[in-house]
Amino acid sequence: MKGLVLNYIFMILITSCNGSGTASFNAPEVSGGNSSSTSNGSSGSSGSSGSSGSSGGSLSFSGISTINSIDDVSATINWSAYSGAAQYNIFSISSGSATFVASTTSGSTSYSLTGLSNNTSYTYRVRVMDNDGNFDSNTNDVSFTTNLAPDIPISVSMQDPLASSGSDDTPTVRVGGVKSGDTIKLYSDNTCSTLIGSATSSGSTVDITSSSSLSDGNYSFYASATNSGGNESS
Repeated sequence: MKGLVLNYIFMILITSCNGSGTASFNAPEVSGGNSSSTSNGSSGSSGSSGSSGSSGGSLSFSGISTINSIDDVSATINWSAYSGAAQYNIFSISSGSATFVASTTSGSTSYSLTGLSNNTSYTYRVRVMDNDGNFDSNTNDVSFTTNLAPDIPISVSMQDPLASSGSDDTPTVRVGGVKSGDTIKLYSDNTCSTLIGSATSSGSTVDITSSSSLSDGNYSFYASATNSGGNESS
């Protein structure tokens, strides 16, 4: 342990750093300090791959109802269940041409699109196939544009120390609701200009330890996410 020791006491807050996910923590002067945490954020669902087929005549299926959970690299397509469906086929549409993406089981009513490019427009169509191999012929093509930057992190909480009896002058904060490959940055000011640590996420959470010793005082931690294009959540 180096430098002045801070003693942390938990306190949950919800604040924002120019719209970025945030966490707060206090370190009062008593040869030590105090800590706390906060949040803000978003998510999706899934499907399986399979084969497509020619459009047929008699099935009455309206196709995509909504597209939601849009972020910089993913989105979720939704549709209403069709009685008698054997599977649903998802197609991407470009210049009027349909390209098969995947198929889902009869019980599915959504499909997660992943690996998309940020700030890019996409168009999709969903068709149903019945047990006899017949397809509907809807052309309900729905478009959306992915976000430029990642979503705000969902949660921020103290990780080390975990309790008021703990002490450390380089605390570790856990940031949740992040994506693999994004750089998660931790700041000590609500304008996100004083960086105290960062880490590249390899999953939905990432731990960030302050890169320098903190002295006595009151602190608020603010977390943001930055994608591979250098665009930061806001």
